[in-house]
Amino acid sequence: MPRAVLTIACLLLLGTSMAFADDSIPDTLWTRRYDGQGRRDDYAKTVLVDQEDNIIVVGTCMGTGSGNDVGVVKYDSTGTQMWFATIAGPGAYNEEAKGAAVGPNDAIYICASSGLYPDLDIMVVKLTADGTESWRRTWGGADAKQDVPAGIVVDTLGNSYVTGYTTYATGQCDWVTMKLMNGNGLWMWVVVRPSEGGGVNFPTAIVLGPGDAPYITGYNQRVHLEDYATVKYNTAGVEQWANFYNYSGNGPDKAVGIVVDDVGDAYVTGTSATAPPPGGVNQFATVKYDDSDSGAQVWVKRYTGNSAPNVATAIALGASNAYVIGASMDSLGGTDDYATIAYDKSSGSQVWTTRFDGVGKADDPAAIAVLPYGDVLVFGTSMDLLDKGDYYIVRYGAATGSQDWVIRYNSPYNNDEQGAALTYDSHSNPIVTGSSFAMGYYDFLTIKYDSGAVGGVTEFKPAVPVRPGMRLAPNPARNWTNLQHSLSGAVPATISLLGVDGRVIRTQQFAGQTGVPARLDLTGLAPGIYVVRLASGGRSATQKLVVEQ
Repeated sequence: MPRAVLTIACLLLLGTSMAFADDSIPDTLWTRRYDGQGRRDDYAKTVLVDQEDNIIVVGTCMGTGSGNDVGVVKYDSTGTQMWFATIAGPGAYNEEAKGAAVGPNDAIYICASSGLYPDLDIMVVKLTADGTESWRRTWGGADAKQDVPAGIVVDTLGNSYVTGYTTYATGQCDWVTMKLMNGNGLWMWVVVRPSEGGGVNFPTAIVLGPGDAPYITGYNQRVHLEDYATVKYNTAGVEQWANFYNYSGNGPDKAVGIVVDDVGDAYVTGTSATAPPPGGVNQFATVKYDDSDSGAQVWVKRYTGNSAPNVATAIALGASNAYVIGASMDSLGGTDDYATIAYDKSSGSQVWTTRFDGVGKADDPAAIAVLPYGDVLVFGTSMDLLDKGDYYIVRYGAATGSQDWVIRYNSPYNNDEQGAALTYDSHSNPIVTGSSFAMGYYDFLTIKYDSGAVGGVTEFKPAVPVRPGMRLAPNPARNWTNLQHSLSGAVPATISLLGVDGRVIRTQQFAGQTGVPARLDLTGLAPGIYVVRLASGGRSATQKLVVEQ
């Protein structure tokens, strides 16, 4: 439930520091914290705005006496909580929110994974505007393995399209895309697209183009390692075209985002390696496909940064440009910066590029949005000198990429904030959400900014001790991740890996020197959410870890 708030009539809010370039920097209109019914860790996934400028936050919450559940909280435009809903499966099933969308009549459509590993199903739920569950559908593949959604979109009639992957007993994964009827959620069609190379095949994003045609992007392990794969279907589920991108070095190429313009051309971005592991350097790769020419490739542009690792995060479309964001290592090879690149939609020419380096260590952008008047918002996380994350939102001018303003938010609990999603309302007021560590656990933390406000709102809180810092990178991870911490001294440390139920799965010892990374072995772990706990010299730190397939 949301905690008390305190109104302060000043521009510098308690727990919030700002830097800006002009007088149009927005005030923090309000912040809201949501602690789920289980009173444990809650991780926001996305934020939506409906036709009334109400705000909906969807994420994953620890349930009460069960596993993880989907949590949904709705606020009106002033930040007053209207309702919250918990979507739980039977018994100890774990549900994890993967995407959400607003449809006609302000209905909310949510996709999630549901089940007990290794048998996970795709779950789709429709809520009415007042939070009442209208219908729920689950889909599971033939081999009772991992069937997991990647995203959901809703057409003008309220029909929903969901894409994800289905896993076979052999370990092979194929794309699965489905259309559900608005009124009752019955399947209108389900299409499984086989992997062209017989390996892993993961979709990552879905959007609707002209005529409500669904476009999907992701990656497909074909002759070499993973390649970008982009597919267009018509509304009847018939494939219109498919295209792939493989860089000449034959390293992994993994698309993460797609946007479609008003004539149906698609723009895809992701991370592309110059060579197979362990060699090669990751770069951003952005591709335009011509819908009128069966998805033919129009142009490809790569961003090399400082010839150091780069990881693309998202893509957005403006009137003239396509905008790509991601994390790009700085010239010293130490920490990541926000990198934002504007490409001319027609030619692919780079219009501008800009980098943002926060006050501390790594800066990891999570989301991008283009405002109706053209300016670009980028939101994510910036680590401070103690390896604790803060929210950072930056606005750039569309023409040159000049930085208009930047706002850092460190909650009054002075712990860890991890940015997840960004949107804006009908007045172009930015709204961000993510997760914030307070009183021992993570909560949803949602902020609305209003450039027309005088003063703002911040949280009121009791004094709590600062949590020692710890960072996991990469996170999400697959077979391994590196751990760095700010616990003082060189006392031997114990690393414990816990499941979401608190059960210790494995432990590891290391020397424990501050700033010296330790590699955590994740091989053999099931995909899902874990907690890493570090204990050294009587002090401890915890951090969420997401393990991917």
